Amino acid sequence: MFSVSGLHSFNTPNLQLNFTKLPGRTKSEELFCVINSIYEDSRLPSTQFVVVCTDGASVSTGSKSGLVTRVKQEATHIVSTLCMIHREAIAAKNINENLADALSTFI
Repeated sequence: MFSVSGLHSFNTPNLQLNFTKLPGRTKSEELFCVINSIYEDSRLPSTQFVVVCTDGASVSTGSKSGLVTRVKQEATHIVSTLCMIHREAIAAKNINENLADALSTFI
């Protein structure tokens, strides 16, 4: 599942533009084409597309042909970040058993 949101203005909430079901194995160029077509359909200016949030997979973050690299070729102002849920999952791998039990209660 792939979600694209747009920032209408800093005074209003993000717009949920699209949810797209992707095939099991998707390449970065296919992801880029999905994003590009959604933004073209929405007619939002590219300046309102400011952040790419990924799961950290190489298809997203690869330095030669990853999604973030491809997006930044078109829009150099883009900032990329790792999804907060994925950050928490990475951090949770190295915590002690008591904290892991407490964390699993809330997730």
